[in-house]
Amino acid sequence: MTPHLAALLSDLLSGPAEELGPRLRHKLDELGGGEALGAPVLICGCGHSGTTLMLSILGAHSQLQAIPFESSFVRRPGPESMDFQTLFNVLCLHHQRRRWVEKTPMHVHFMRTLLETIPNAQMILCLRDGRDVACSIRNRHDDFGMGVARWLRDNRAAEPFWTHSRVYVVRYESLVEDFEVVHV
Repeated sequence: MTPHLAALLSDLLSGPAEELGPRLRHKLDELGGGEALGAPVLICGCGHSGTTLMLSILGAHSQLQAIPFESSFVRRPGPESMDFQTLFNVLCLHHQRRRWVEKTPMHVHFMRTLLETIPNAQMILCLRDGRDVACSIRNRHDDFGMGVARWLRDNRAAEPFWTHSRVYVVRYESLVEDFEVVHV
């Protein structure tokens, strides 16, 4: 995170928690409102399946603002969830970008809620060979079985959305083997 971005976040997040929403909305109005912003992009998938790589790639685009942390905003109560989305809009406008991109792998379990509550959102679902995911998780947590179980649980949760019109499935192997061919 750049020092400039850290300062902006610190300024926005300082003060009483109950005043966060009004502070964010004031800053959004100050920057010209968020009505002209394009559809947000939400990246999810089993951890270790390429979500961070996808965020890095999309965040390099001049019109996309990568959110530099996993927010899990969908798991927060309604007003808090909306405050996060307003914060992302503020970051977008502050950096003169058109859309924000947020990555929280565990949002794979909340795809229906996200698609319903953010009607214009587009989602990128990252998939990766389960053996590679399990090995990657084993390397981090020394537990191969945990990796297998997580891959199964997360991909089963996502499977009903593989063909949804606003969900783009990107296979990690395709992304790293032939980057130019993968269209999001």
